[in-house]
Amino acid sequence: MRRIFGLVSIFLLLGSSSIWSMQTYAAHPAWDNQENEPPIGLVEPAYSLIDRYEHSEKVHLRINGDTFYSELKPVKVYETVMVPARDLFKKINMKIQFDQQSLALTASKSNTTLKFSLKSSIATANGKESVLPRIPFREQTSNRMFVPLRYTVESLGGTVKWDNKQKTAYVTLAK
Repeated sequence: MRRIFGLVSIFLLLGSSSIWSMQTYAAHPAWDNQENEPPIGLVEPAYSLIDRYEHSEKVHLRINGDTFYSELKPVKVYETVMVPARDLFKKINMKIQFDQQSLALTASKSNTTLKFSLKSSIATANGKESVLPRIPFREQTSNRMFVPLRYTVESLGGTVKWDNKQKTAYVTLAK
């Protein structure tokens, strides 16, 4: 009996050690080394490891009655419609600047300035900070930034209505 108990203990000990070592690697799936730094090119897991664009539901967008056309379609990520920032701001005549150093995008038009960062869930509209429902992300293939539609539109004084049956967001902005 002792012998069986001893063998079972050894098997359990050996089995749990392999599980523990697997958990160490599973915590950082993109890391292929044991150093404390991520591999070159990995900037921040929040927006680099998961391609939210590929694995999200594509939706339609209409702005003031016109269909929004873009190389990349807007997507619904966990109940938040995310849109390609450059195409959206171009459509509504806003100038944009992207700061490579801080990974931040600034969009401005007359008396409105919006700031988004790929590193933060905090955005600013005319200096007033707000917590976004989803962190802006970049689509990995084209390296294009996506921002939350509702926050952007409401910061500009517009409204968004969602039609779940048509999978379409209807935006109304003052012209």
